[in-house]
Amino acid sequence: MAQKIEELDKNFAIGKKAGSDGRRFYDARDPRFSLRGIWYEEESGKYVRMPRARREAVSPGVAFLSTYTSGGRLLFRTDARNLSLTVDYGEVAHLPHMPLTGTTGFDLYAYEEGYGWYHIHTVIPENETTRILETPLMQLPGGMRDYCLHFPPYNTVLDLRLSLPVEAVIEPPRRYKYDLPVVIYGSSITEGACVSRPGNTYTNMLSRLVDCDHINLGFGGSAHGEEAMADHIAALPQSAFIMDYDHNGSTEELEERHEAFFLRFRAAQPDTPVLFVTAPWFSHIGKGRGGGKNVAVIERTYRNALARGDRKVWFLNGAEFARIAGGDGTVDCGHPNDLGSFAMAQTLAPILKKILMGEKNHG
Repeated sequence: MAQKIEELDKNFAIGKKAGSDGRRFYDARDPRFSLRGIWYEEESGKYVRMPRARREAVSPGVAFLSTYTSGGRLLFRTDARNLSLTVDYGEVAHLPHMPLTGTTGFDLYAYEEGYGWYHIHTVIPENETTRILETPLMQLPGGMRDYCLHFPPYNTVLDLRLSLPVEAVIEPPRRYKYDLPVVIYGSSITEGACVSRPGNTYTNMLSRLVDCDHINLGFGGSAHGEEAMADHIAALPQSAFIMDYDHNGSTEELEERHEAFFLRFRAAQPDTPVLFVTAPWFSHIGKGRGGGKNVAVIERTYRNALARGDRKVWFLNGAEFARIAGGDGTVDCGHPNDLGSFAMAQTLAPILKKILMGEKNHG
């Protein structure tokens, strides 16, 4: 008789489901929790990243992908000893170069004063056909502490409920050091391809490293610098804007739109710091997308801003990420793996900290 892997290695076994005795169920929209980066849209019955009118004004790709919950986080503070989740996905995304934990999982982090956030659980869907997921009990460290639940980057979420012991206390969560969000715009790399779990997207890592709220506006294959997207981003309250946009489209399109996008944003937000980032490049260090032509276009936008006296602009060549990840930072010579995402976050964090502390760039 063929054995199952969970019989050989108990770490692969699925635990006991929570049940309802002695437990209380909370909707993720309960005001005792703090939902960041996404919100529940009554009209569509989904958690979304952009309002319907805004997303549909940009492109069909953005209209579709903005209903994926990349960058979504549920913050809460509790003394519960354990919890479980019930998730209605609506669908389960399947990508050939990402595991289900990466496309569809939830990641739970706890906060330790003096240390910061650390990973304690990953919610693992049973298979690609899972629509309603009821997780086993997840044991928590105990004592009153803060938690952050990262939503999946490549999936819709129709409903999320948390089950806690009836005696558990829930309090308002800690605030980020920089509670006004950083807005990050880009393509699939920004959205989260191709990490192994949600907490490892470079945007989520960066948020934890810098202790800042953020809004993930990454859209795989659909970051084309449209005017409607510039207008949407320019209307968002934010502490900084990371313009991680050159992965989609041709160099000619980038030449036409990149600086125009920035100027449209800058006209609406003259004082918001902007960090220009080029595509990460691990396989051929220094070349970048378009044989280096795209890098030149983005750097020109930056240099032109400096020449106009703008001291709230910054530039980072994506080839810098290879200093940490070397040539091993990708899944497919394009999308970062966990190591590549880590390299991006570690390289961006000191720059973003300077920006949020109010430093100016004097060129």
